[in-house]
Amino acid sequence: MQKLFYLVALIVGVIMTTSTHAQSLDLSEGWIKVNDNVMGGVSSSQVFMQDDALHFQGQLSLANNGGFVSIRRILPEDFFQSTSAVCVTYKINPHRQFQLRLMGGHRFDGIAYRSLLSGNGQWQTVALQIESFIPVFRGRVLTGLPGVPNSISASEITQLSLLVGDKDTTPFTLQIKSIKACNSAVV
Repeated sequence: MQKLFYLVALIVGVIMTTSTHAQSLDLSEGWIKVNDNVMGGVSSSQVFMQDDALHFQGQLSLANNGGFVSIRRILPEDFFQSTSAVCVTYKINPHRQFQLRLMGGHRFDGIAYRSLLSGNGQWQTVALQIESFIPVFRGRVLTGLPGVPNSISASEITQLSLLVGDKDTTPFTLQIKSIKACNSAVV
Protein backbone atom coordinates (compact mmCIF):
# COMPACT_ATOMS: atom_id res chain seq x y z
CA MET A 1 0.00 0.00 0.00
CA GLN A 2 2.85 2.38 0.86
CA LYS A 3 4.45 1.72 -2.55
CA LEU A 4 1.14 2.55 -4.24
CA PHE A 5 0.93 5.80 -2.26
CA TYR A 6 4.46 6.81 -3.35
CA LEU A 7 3.69 5.90 -6.97
CA VAL A 8 0.52 8.03 -6.97
CA ALA A 9 2.39 10.91 -5.29
CA LEU A 10 5.14 10.66 -7.92
CA ILE A 11 2.64 10.66 -10.80
CA VAL A 12 0.72 13.63 -9.34
CA GLY A 13 4.01 15.48 -8.81
CA VAL A 14 5.06 14.89 -12.42
CA ILE A 15 1.67 16.03 -13.73
CA MET A 16 1.72 19.16 -11.56
CA THR A 17 5.30 19.94 -12.55
CA THR A 18 4.55 19.46 -16.24
CA SER A 19 1.42 21.61 -16.19
CA THR A 20 3.10 24.49 -14.37
CA HIS A 21 6.39 24.48 -16.27
CA ALA A 22 7.72 28.02 -16.60
CA GLN A 23 11.37 28.10 -17.62
CA SER A 24 12.84 31.63 -17.52
CA LEU A 25 15.19 32.94 -20.18
CA ASP A 26 18.45 34.50 -18.98
CA LEU A 27 18.01 38.01 -20.37
CA SER A 28 21.56 39.13 -19.61
CA GLU A 29 23.32 37.36 -22.47
CA GLY A 30 23.26 36.33 -26.10
CA TRP A 31 21.47 39.29 -27.73
CA ILE A 32 22.53 40.43 -31.22
CA LYS A 33 21.34 43.72 -32.71
CA VAL A 34 19.88 43.60 -36.22
CA ASN A 35 18.75 47.07 -37.30
CA ASP A 36 17.61 48.41 -40.66
CA ASN A 37 21.21 49.36 -41.48
CA VAL A 38 21.54 45.82 -42.93
CA MET A 39 19.53 47.24 -45.87
CA GLY A 40 20.63 50.89 -45.91
CA GLY A 41 18.49 52.33 -43.09
CA VAL A 42 19.76 54.57 -40.32
CA SER A 43 17.64 53.64 -37.28
CA SER A 44 19.61 53.19 -34.05
CA SER A 45 19.29 51.12 -30.90
CA GLN A 46 21.14 49.80 -27.90
CA VAL A 47 20.55 46.91 -25.53
CA PHE A 48 21.73 46.58 -21.92
CA MET A 49 20.75 45.22 -18.50
CA GLN A 50 19.77 47.62 -15.72
CA ASP A 51 17.75 47.13 -12.53
CA ASP A 52 17.22 43.42 -13.32
CA ALA A 53 15.54 44.21 -16.64
CA LEU A 54 16.63 44.04 -20.26
CA HIS A 55 16.51 47.54 -21.76
CA PHE A 56 16.12 47.86 -25.52
CA GLN A 57 15.98 51.47 -26.58
CA GLY A 58 16.44 53.48 -29.70
CA GLN A 59 14.90 55.58 -32.40
CA LEU A 60 13.46 54.61 -35.74
CA SER A 61 14.28 56.51 -38.92
CA LEU A 62 12.20 56.16 -42.05
CA ALA A 63 15.08 57.52 -44.18
CA ASN A 64 16.43 55.21 -46.91
CA ASN A 65 13.33 52.99 -46.66
CA GLY A 66 14.31 52.02 -43.11
CA GLY A 67 12.22 51.88 -39.99
CA PHE A 68 13.02 48.94 -37.73
CA VAL A 69 15.37 47.91 -34.95
CA SER A 70 15.60 44.46 -33.43
CA ILE A 71 17.51 42.18 -31.12
CA ARG A 72 17.59 38.42 -31.33
CA ARG A 73 19.13 35.47 -29.62
CA ILE A 74 19.45 31.73 -29.88
CA LEU A 75 17.50 29.91 -27.18
CA PRO A 76 18.73 27.12 -24.93
CA GLU A 77 18.01 23.71 -26.46
CA ASP A 78 14.40 22.57 -25.96
CA PHE A 79 13.53 25.85 -24.20
CA PHE A 80 9.85 25.63 -25.19
CA GLN A 81 9.58 21.85 -24.75
CA SER A 82 6.24 20.81 -23.15
CA THR A 83 4.88 24.37 -23.17
CA SER A 84 2.20 26.16 -25.14
CA ALA A 85 2.87 29.84 -24.50
CA VAL A 86 5.43 32.60 -24.12
CA CYS A 87 4.91 34.60 -20.93
CA VAL A 88 6.41 38.09 -21.05
CA THR A 89 6.60 40.84 -18.46
CA TYR A 90 7.35 44.13 -20.22
CA LYS A 91 6.96 47.89 -20.27
CA ILE A 92 7.14 50.15 -23.33
CA ASN A 93 6.24 53.78 -23.98
CA PRO A 94 2.49 54.43 -24.22
CA HIS A 95 1.02 53.86 -27.69
CA ARG A 96 4.13 52.04 -28.96
CA GLN A 97 4.09 48.54 -30.44
CA PHE A 98 6.72 45.86 -30.66
CA GLN A 99 6.85 42.37 -32.08
CA LEU A 100 7.94 39.26 -30.27
CA ARG A 101 9.14 36.85 -32.96
CA LEU A 102 9.86 33.12 -32.81
CA MET A 103 11.99 31.30 -35.38
CA GLY A 104 13.08 27.76 -36.09
CA GLY A 105 16.51 26.66 -37.27
CA HIS A 106 19.74 28.61 -36.94
CA ARG A 107 19.63 30.66 -40.14
CA PHE A 108 20.01 34.43 -39.87
CA ASP A 109 17.13 35.13 -42.25
CA GLY A 110 13.89 33.32 -42.92
CA ILE A 111 10.29 32.98 -41.83
CA ALA A 112 9.50 34.21 -38.34
CA TYR A 113 6.28 33.89 -36.36
CA ARG A 114 5.20 37.11 -34.65
CA SER A 115 2.88 38.43 -32.01
CA LEU A 116 2.22 42.17 -31.65
CA LEU A 117 2.32 43.79 -28.22
CA SER A 118 1.31 47.34 -27.31
CA GLY A 119 2.43 49.60 -24.51
CA ASN A 120 0.70 51.73 -21.93
CA GLY A 121 3.81 52.84 -20.02
CA GLN A 122 3.10 50.37 -17.19
CA TRP A 123 4.43 46.88 -16.45
CA GLN A 124 2.29 44.24 -18.14
CA THR A 125 2.44 40.45 -18.06
CA VAL A 126 0.93 38.50 -20.93
CA ALA A 127 0.74 34.84 -21.94
CA LEU A 128 1.00 34.53 -25.74
CA GLN A 129 -0.18 31.23 -27.17
CA ILE A 130 2.53 29.91 -29.52
CA GLU A 131 -0.11 28.63 -31.95
CA SER A 132 -1.46 32.21 -32.33
CA PHE A 133 1.82 33.64 -33.71
CA ILE A 134 1.52 34.41 -37.45
CA PRO A 135 4.15 33.77 -40.14
CA VAL A 136 6.01 36.80 -41.53
CA PHE A 137 9.01 37.42 -43.75
CA ARG A 138 10.65 40.85 -43.91
CA GLY A 139 7.49 42.54 -42.70
CA ARG A 140 5.08 40.70 -44.98
CA VAL A 141 2.39 38.45 -43.52
CA LEU A 142 2.53 34.96 -45.06
CA THR A 143 -0.66 33.45 -43.63
CA GLY A 144 -2.41 31.19 -46.14
CA LEU A 145 0.44 30.94 -48.64
CA PRO A 146 1.12 27.47 -50.06
CA GLY A 147 4.03 25.71 -48.39
CA VAL A 148 4.12 28.08 -45.40
CA PRO A 149 2.92 26.57 -42.11
CA ASN A 150 0.40 28.86 -40.40
CA SER A 151 2.02 28.22 -37.02
CA ILE A 152 5.24 27.03 -35.45
CA SER A 153 5.33 24.20 -32.93
CA ALA A 154 7.02 24.71 -29.58
CA SER A 155 9.57 21.98 -30.34
CA GLU A 156 10.74 23.82 -33.50
CA ILE A 157 11.56 27.14 -31.82
CA THR A 158 15.29 27.89 -31.62
CA GLN A 159 15.42 31.71 -31.75
CA LEU A 160 13.54 34.63 -30.27
CA SER A 161 13.64 38.28 -31.30
CA LEU A 162 12.15 41.61 -30.28
CA LEU A 163 11.46 44.08 -33.09
CA VAL A 164 10.23 47.67 -33.05
CA GLY A 165 8.98 48.78 -36.46
CA ASP A 166 5.83 50.79 -35.76
CA LYS A 167 6.85 53.79 -37.96
CA ASP A 168 6.93 56.08 -34.89
CA THR A 169 10.18 58.07 -35.04
CA THR A 170 10.15 59.27 -31.42
CA PRO A 171 12.64 57.55 -29.08
CA PHE A 172 11.40 54.36 -27.40
CA THR A 173 12.41 52.27 -24.40
CA LEU A 174 11.28 48.66 -24.12
CA GLN A 175 12.01 46.98 -20.80
CA ILE A 176 11.68 43.23 -20.30
CA LYS A 177 11.57 41.79 -16.77
CA SER A 178 11.05 38.20 -17.89
CA ILE A 179 10.49 35.91 -20.84
CA LYS A 180 9.32 32.44 -19.89
CA ALA A 181 8.38 29.24 -21.67
CA CYS A 182 5.07 28.52 -19.97
CA ASN A 183 1.56 27.26 -20.30
CA SER A 184 -1.16 29.85 -20.55
CA ALA A 185 -2.33 29.30 -16.97
CA VAL A 186 1.13 30.16 -15.64
CA VAL A 187 2.14 33.81 -15.84
